[in-house]
Amino acid sequence: MIGEATRIAANSLDELLDIFIECFDSGIFYNDADGSFQADDERWIELEESAVSDGRS
Repeated sequence: MIGEATRIAANSLDELLDIFIECFDSGIFYNDADGSFQADDERWIELEESAVSDGRS
């Protein structure tokens, strides 16, 4: 996120796409009442950190 240190979000492009799909499927990415795209940043970061530490690909 803005102002934070750079970090690895995924180990590969395939893994990054899997993370994005999971974000949509689990409701981390969503449209609010006005139809604007939103994200639950804390859950998104947790998912990325979990994927990197697990070495998922």
